[in-house]
Amino acid sequence: MIRPNSGIHVISMKPVFNKNSVLPIGELDVNHTSMLYADLILNHKVNLDKISNSTSVIYYFHENDKNQLPEEFIKSSSTNILGNKENSYQNIKNIVDKYFSSANINLIVFANSIGYSSSELKKITDLLTIESDAVIIGKSINNGVSFIGFNYVNYDLFSDLHWDDMKFEDVLHKVNKYDNFVYIWESSLVVNSGKDFRLLYFELSKKESLEYCDQQMHEKFTHIFIEYKELLK
Repeated sequence: MIRPNSGIHVISMKPVFNKNSVLPIGELDVNHTSMLYADLILNHKVNLDKISNSTSVIYYFHENDKNQLPEEFIKSSSTNILGNKENSYQNIKNIVDKYFSSANINLIVFANSIGYSSSELKKITDLLTIESDAVIIGKSINNGVSFIGFNYVNYDLFSDLHWDDMKFEDVLHKVNKYDNFVYIWESSLVVNSGKDFRLLYFELSKKESLEYCDQQMHEKFTHIFIEYKELLK
């Protein structure tokens, strides 16, 4: 069987690089919050670069970041700016309208997530190769949603989801309203708060985290952890 073409869309709903717009989380200051979210995005890039020959990868950034993007994203043709910052669904709809038709399988990955390797991302998209309509939800250990993938387009579902604050139980309830198969992929993490920052520290302390966060990226996160070591005891 020919493997259907797939698209992975990494979406940053909040400003990351423009420090005048970044909202600090927990006890982290603006600079370290920006570093944290930037490192999460770069970690996605490290993993996704490994499978870029078998799937299209597109990155989407908040409008306030458009003049502050790192060099590797400025030069990339796969970088896009989310234009309507007041309406997250409209941003999603614009992405769906423009890009979903070019791939049979589309995976929306939230940039503030971590926990899945390049090989796991292949497995995740492979689950959607069935002929029936299907959805896959990445359930985070803190009951958020790290990604959501589709092998069909359902605008009613898209408009029903709270894209700014994806809670797993709410998303599952809404997905189950429709006649589609539903897959759940567990063991990822979404970072939105100081508590999540602490969870990230403990997750990256596990040896198996090297499967989705290599040594170089570990060192980047460690620089931030050292600054807040009193919070992580």
